[in-house]
Amino acid sequence: MIASLSRSNNKKDMTAVIEQWRETLALAHQNAEAGIDIEAVLSMALLPSVSPQNGSHSDDMAGSNDNDLSVAAFEDKPKRNKVKYQCRGCGAAVWGKAGLNIECGDCELAFIEN
Repeated sequence: MIASLSRSNNKKDMTAVIEQWRETLALAHQNAEAGIDIEAVLSMALLPSVSPQNGSHSDDMAGSNDNDLSVAAFEDKPKRNKVKYQCRGCGAAVWGKAGLNIECGDCELAFIEN
């Protein structure tokens, strides 16, 4: 189990967790006949947003290989193009594109962008 860091500035020592991962993966490697790079697997296990990528351009990426194996790559999170608007009077909320001019039908006040 990987412990997560709290949002405060309290940092947690991850040495024990990393060492446990190393031992677990080393045991798995001893029991498996395939050649697994334990350090690469450990690195991929600790990265939050990775996905395997195959293709002709994998040799351009760090961690690429000649064995046509999957290579981990960071996924770009989609950019949000919606903005939340809220009525200053009654608090009604709507979502829309940035820069809209919206008025509340009940209060007849302009919505503000949050």
